[in-house]
Amino acid sequence: MASYLPALYTVARAVVASACPEVVTNGIYEAEHADRIPWEDYQLPYAVILVESMTQSLDYSGINDVYDIALEVYYVCEVNGPVSPIRDALERIRDAFNTADQTTIQVQRIQDISWSDSSEVNALFASKNMPHRAGRINISVLAGGKVWNPL
Repeated sequence: MASYLPALYTVARAVVASACPEVVTNGIYEAEHADRIPWEDYQLPYAVILVESMTQSLDYSGINDVYDIALEVYYVCEVNGPVSPIRDALERIRDAFNTADQTTIQVQRIQDISWSDSSEVNALFASKNMPHRAGRINISVLAGGKVWNPL
């Protein structure tokens, strides 16, 4: 399954870049473990695509090589004052995944959009008195077999 990850990241980066071109210059980073991301070191704004989990798909149990992949996409920017661009950015990302070409990425569902100050990432920024804030969107996609094979 790990062989799908580079192609999955490439497609997901393209979707995020189409929704939020402002992050392209500073970076769309990828990770498999949130605790290994140097959140405060990147130039703002930026995005992070995190593979939260990969499991054998129960919906395609007759096909051996199909996986449900849970992605978390973070949008991180500086927030000064009550108006935050995070919600707008997350909604653009959601819409871009919803309208993505199903031959390039098989989106199953978009489960959650959150920009809470109590999130682990935002708590880190607050503990360091940084103006950074992050929002997150959870997206489930399929990869592998005859469903979507990016290789």
